[in-house]
Amino acid sequence: MGSLALSRAEILDQPAPSIAGEVARIAREQLAPLAAGIDDGTVYPGDFLRRLGEVGAWSSHVPQEGPADLRWAIQSMAAIGEVCGATAFMAWCQNTLVWYAANSTNLKLARRFGDAFSTGRVLGGTGLSNPMKSFFGIEKLKLKGKKVEGGYVVRGALPWVSNLGPDHYFGTIFEREDDQGIASGEPG
Repeated sequence: MGSLALSRAEILDQPAPSIAGEVARIAREQLAPLAAGIDDGTVYPGDFLRRLGEVGAWSSHVPQEGPADLRWAIQSMAAIGEVCGATAFMAWCQNTLVWYAANSTNLKLARRFGDAFSTGRVLGGTGLSNPMKSFFGIEKLKLKGKKVEGGYVVRGALPWVSNLGPDHYFGTIFEREDDQGIASGEPG
């Protein structure tokens, strides 16, 4: 009995693992066996990415008290990258999606999706490569949208959206085909 109590006391004296430390542990244990399949395109690490959300890997973008602290997001992506670079990029995509929701001025969107994105229940990424290039005249904006009841219908193609699956979400920018938004003072 004494040794059991001693071992528990020793464990309690240890500092709690950091989120980045927990991500590194999970990556070594659960991601490493998948890395070759991820690299050759036969495995998508969706369950792994959701597991990271469960331990808080995506929640650093959501300010709790004061501004967001992105250090553990960066440390977590680095730890994932030590095991699998492709999955580290998917982690960046998920972090970016969480950042969009956490910093959106659309409070309805933030309330609806913020927690689902930051906990990893919903995965996704970013579709801003084309819009950023279009702002600098490198290429034309490839998405056009029209306001309809309940939202927008968007058409076009984005060839470079990473971490995107059938049940995933992504943030992007599109050009409005109708001019009602501009006339009413809404962003175009």
